[in-house]
Amino acid sequence: MPARRGKMKQTIKNKKGFTLVELVVVLVIIGIFAAIAIPSFTAYLRKQKESDAKSECKLIVASSQSAYMELYAKNRLTSVGADKKQILKMAGTGGSFQGSIFFDENEMKIQTLTYKAENGLCVKYNKDADVKYVISDDSALTPLEEYVEEYKKLMDQLYKEGKVNNWASRELLMKYMYDHGNGYMPVDSSFLKSKYFDELEDQLYWQPYYLSSKGVSGSFGSLLIATKSDGSNPNNMHGQWKAYLVYYDGKIYETGKTTTNGAGTHPEYIGVSSLATIKNLDDVHDFLISLGFRVQS
Repeated sequence: MPARRGKMKQTIKNKKGFTLVELVVVLVIIGIFAAIAIPSFTAYLRKQKESDAKSECKLIVASSQSAYMELYAKNRLTSVGADKKQILKMAGTGGSFQGSIFFDENEMKIQTLTYKAENGLCVKYNKDADVKYVISDDSALTPLEEYVEEYKKLMDQLYKEGKVNNWASRELLMKYMYDHGNGYMPVDSSFLKSKYFDELEDQLYWQPYYLSSKGVSGSFGSLLIATKSDGSNPNNMHGQWKAYLVYYDGKIYETGKTTTNGAGTHPEYIGVSSLATIKNLDDVHDFLISLGFRVQS
């Protein structure tokens, strides 16, 4: 009988659970594995997301190449840009273009473009770069800043290719920007801060404008002027040089002039053709103020 009781005690003892120390050790081990595995898994997901975005961009580049070659074959390349919506449809993607597409006619290839993939990542393509597809922070430049950079790049490209001479008119370069960029960029309502703009029924468009005292090759700055012209009428490409807003160096300048009639008070445009006389970057701000513009807060 005593031997049997001893056997029962041994059986009960063997069924005892983990000690607190053993549980702590297990939890520590799990924590170590989690600390290693979670970042690795997150990095994997990020890498996969970037890979998907680049794959989409490759389809976009191929479709853009096809679209521009078709225009070139029809001798329409210099008069109209490829339809971006059609390119997206051809590629079968649901993303969007960020800015313009640039086509190198010498090599007959797409030079640069920026594409925002369906998953939200922005991919910049540059055929001359060592790494042609690069994930980019699309918040690094605002759409307006992108627009200005595109205009600067287009001017440089046209000059180097000999399509325009050093003293090409601004109207000619604006036409190239309109044709290759699929029209002027509409002014977002968030920039129409003055209460008087509520009375302005017409849509405004950002018209590119370059500053230079030495011609296209020596252009020292670019700005945008907001006019009622959308660029579709070649005879009024420049909107008669009548601006309601000016974008320069990250600032928005709005007209400080108004006109009142029976329908109420309206913002009044300001003639800006005299901007062509500016010789120094330091003069731009004071010159705009002297014309009647004011910096938006």
